[in-house]
Amino acid sequence: MSRMKISIYFSVTCIVLMSLLLNKAAAEISLPKVIGHNMVLQRNKPVPVWGYAAVGEKVTVKFGTQIRRTITDGSGKWQIILDPLKASDKPAQMLITGTNTITLENILVGEVWLCSGQSNMEYTMRRNSKVTVPEGITDWPVNELDLARESNIRIFLVERKKMNSDPAHLGWNIAEDSALRSFSAVAYFFAKKMYKELHVPIGVISSAIPGSRIEPWASEEAFANSP
Repeated sequence: MSRMKISIYFSVTCIVLMSLLLNKAAAEISLPKVIGHNMVLQRNKPVPVWGYAAVGEKVTVKFGTQIRRTITDGSGKWQIILDPLKASDKPAQMLITGTNTITLENILVGEVWLCSGQSNMEYTMRRNSKVTVPEGITDWPVNELDLARESNIRIFLVERKKMNSDPAHLGWNIAEDSALRSFSAVAYFFAKKMYKELHVPIGVISSAIPGSRIEPWASEEAFANSP
């Protein structure tokens, strides 16, 4: 066989292999970042779980005793609805199966809140910890970052500049250490208060845009009902 034929054969083989790999990747189930390890599911309400896969792919979701099946639509989207769940601080596993299998760990069930708004909502725990202690004050509260070790409070930060990247902290985290340092102080203290009062796992999602208008963060109905 001539060198030219070998070269052509090799090139065609590479193209075929790359095509097969890309098709396989396209067929695999993928999830939005808000559905992942360490998440909290809303109690006492139907729970949607959704994602993407190949068109017409069969997808199965198993959580606890519930098993739900569906088929992706013409654009590859799929969604199932779990029956309402009771609050639970016992870490659970969710299994999502299709061409590939995704196993999500350490899931709790409780209260989930969206904390949205402007710069006062974005104000981070890192900045909160740098407040200067006034001279002569000896009973100033300790740094909350040193105390935060409650595994039943989970946080999810919507980072607009990093949504296309995949850093380790981009997703649900236990409210502690570096993940908490970058999180909304208002949202965290709200979650801490809710946990103290309700005694169920708390999940808070911070999505704040400094300088944005307040109107887009509220529904039309809310404005209509406000004096």
